[in-house]
Amino acid sequence: MVGLVDAALRTGDAALMDRAEQGWDFIERVMMDRAGGEWFWRVDAAGRPDPSMPKATSWKEPYHQVRACLQLIERARRLRGVEQA
Repeated sequence: MVGLVDAALRTGDAALMDRAEQGWDFIERVMMDRAGGEWFWRVDAAGRPDPSMPKATSWKEPYHQVRACLQLIERARRLRGVEQA
């Protein structure tokens, strides 16, 4: 998603931003475990989580997901014209 948002910001291509928003919508609708917290590592075509995969690992959660969310927050602020503190 960060790559799609970056590309949209650099090129002005609204279709790229639409794709990023579709990705986030999928994460919110299918990947988030609202009952137990965290995002599922993988889901099947029907949206069922893969029970063989852990939701969090030392690499996935504290690095990739947090970094991606922080990067997206930064870009959203730029889009809105809000300076970082």
